[in-house]
Amino acid sequence: MRSALWSAIATVCPDCIKDPAIGNPGIVVDILPGETQEIVGRAYQEPLFDQYLALLHDTQPSDLVAEGHSPRIFDISEIVLLKVLGGRGCSKRVQFQDARKPSPLVLKGIDFQTYLLLHDDHDEFARTTVDIWRRSTKLIANMPRHPNIQSPPWYLVSVRDSNQNPVLVGHLSTYFARADLGIAIEAANARKSQIPLKQKAKWCHQMCLAITHTHQVAHTYHMDIKPGNFVIGDQENLILIDWEQSGAPATTLAPEADET
Repeated sequence: MRSALWSAIATVCPDCIKDPAIGNPGIVVDILPGETQEIVGRAYQEPLFDQYLALLHDTQPSDLVAEGHSPRIFDISEIVLLKVLGGRGCSKRVQFQDARKPSPLVLKGIDFQTYLLLHDDHDEFARTTVDIWRRSTKLIANMPRHPNIQSPPWYLVSVRDSNQNPVLVGHLSTYFARADLGIAIEAANARKSQIPLKQKAKWCHQMCLAITHTHQVAHTYHMDIKPGNFVIGDQENLILIDWEQSGAPATTLAPEADET
């Protein structure tokens, strides 16, 4: 099936790229059988694109960055998708079209592809996902810096509407090429080997430092502490990522969160 899909994409791609509108935001390509059973592609403006922009139109830089900070904003056409990553909403490894700019990075937010996956009649799920992205990004931006805590976004990403006004749809942050702690543990188990005791002690200490900073200094909470949310950075140091607080009843929250 996968081979057939890629074959169909390769068949229609040469004709589709000749369409001058193919690079416009909101363009979707349908792959269909032609009159004589050949594969053809049809590019068109997806009607849901305006609805997608309306969902994000009120997002301002101040919703995503610390007060007094003026981040650089890049149009989404300036970046190239490399790989879809895990996590809620949009999480993709990307690089700039301009090789002189830092790459690769991680795009987080709600791009149009993600919106099409989330869309329903009332856009309730998509709206919730946008809200979680805004709150988690602002949370990271306002937190006191710590070497074992994810850094604030580097840049913001926008898409232009029909009037060529930029609409913020995501941000770019550091990409960690190393595995996360969960993968490192699974790999050691698969090899039937032990992670060195000194390394375990270092990582346990850094996890404690990150959680202590979160509760005692930043006065907030993470909500999903697990090995998969600690990435391994430079010098084998752990960094706590994925601050997507999706909300929970007070009975399930830590005391630092429900103020008890």
